[in-house]
Amino acid sequence: HYWNCTQWCCAYLGNRFCCTFRRKSFLPWRFVMALMMNLENLAEWLSYHSFPCITHIIFGIDCPFCGFQRSFIALISGNLSASIAYFPALIPLLITAVLSLISLKIRNSYFKQIVVWMLIVDLLIVMLNWIVKLMFYIFS
Repeated sequence: HYWNCTQWCCAYLGNRFCCTFRRKSFLPWRFVMALMMNLENLAEWLSYHSFPCITHIIFGIDCPFCGFQRSFIALISGNLSASIAYFPALIPLLITAVLSLISLKIRNSYFKQIVVWMLIVDLLIVMLNWIVKLMFYIFS
């Protein structure tokens, strides 16, 4: 007997979402709906189990990716404005990650160039955000 994703999700979330499924009748949208119903619990769990920034602990200044975890938690909680305020490069980085996964399947050099340019833009956003944070830290 094997467990697929839907069965594991149902066992974790309870039988009210689904019953027993076979691989042939696996419906991904049921798993997505169950996941969306559990995002608030995930956000709460992540807020209590986030990693501290080692750079901030040692040197007392923010690293270029400080705010990434808080931004992700705000994003899955549905607070888009707080997510952008914590770390503006999160959404472009997530889009780039999805496109880079798609580019592994699509063997198109033009598509891969788009992913490379998006990575460059993402790194520019990260660096500009970090410079602004450092300026506010220095002059405050």
